[in-house]
Amino acid sequence: MIRLVFLFEDLEPDEQWAAAALLRPFAAAKGEVLFERDAPAERLYLIASGSVDVDPFGTVGASGVLGEAALNGRTTHAATARALTEVHGFTLEAARFEVLCAAAHPIAAKVLRQLALALAARVRAEAA
Repeated sequence: MIRLVFLFEDLEPDEQWAAAALLRPFAAAKGEVLFERDAPAERLYLIASGSVDVDPFGTVGASGVLGEAALNGRTTHAATARALTEVHGFTLEAARFEVLCAAAHPIAAKVLRQLALALAARVRAEAA
């Protein structure tokens, strides 16, 4: 699963294993709210199956990522995420990622680079 997610595509195989060890499985029933707008961003969600409505941004499905704000330090969500179907996936707790950042671990730098590239692409797409 982790190899399919853009945030982890720069990781070497051993780093992928280390990053995968930080993930925790989650499941959400249809209609369940994963997070609400303005709530503290405490975890990143990696979607393995199902789909999530991220209001007002759109739908995220399998291999998608949501809650990226959790990797940017202490902040809040800019959207509400609700399961459109039964959803399964993994979470990365912000506190676990902060430990990697504080240790200047290469995984943290590579993930943050991919996050920055993705956000820049979104901004360019919206500006076009």
